[in-house]
Amino acid sequence: MFACTYFWSGLHKFNDEFVESVFPWLTGFASTPVAVAAASFETVLGAALIWPRTARAAAVAIAVMHLSILGSLGPWGHDYNSVVWPWNAVSGILVLVLSWRPERLDWVSRPTM
Repeated sequence: MFACTYFWSGLHKFNDEFVESVFPWLTGFASTPVAVAAASFETVLGAALIWPRTARAAAVAIAVMHLSILGSLGPWGHDYNSVVWPWNAVSGILVLVLSWRPERLDWVSRPTM
């Protein structure tokens, strides 16, 4: 579910409104190539959540993305749209929790002597 959410969210950002208005306002950085790269990066991160080899790295990158969005939208940033603050906080945590399942850790599955 998270993989599909981030994949679609990234694809959805390939539009003039995001590139010319939303991204520059959110980041303070008005650059079309960087906005397109951000949309591409989110799309790739969504796909990367599917494969076990890349899921953890993608989850960390997504958590950082959510922290930066929260930093921009939160009270210490634009102080805008407080409805999405919990979404960003919880999503950043959940994607980490769901990608860091104990059965994927080698030290958990190895028998101790």
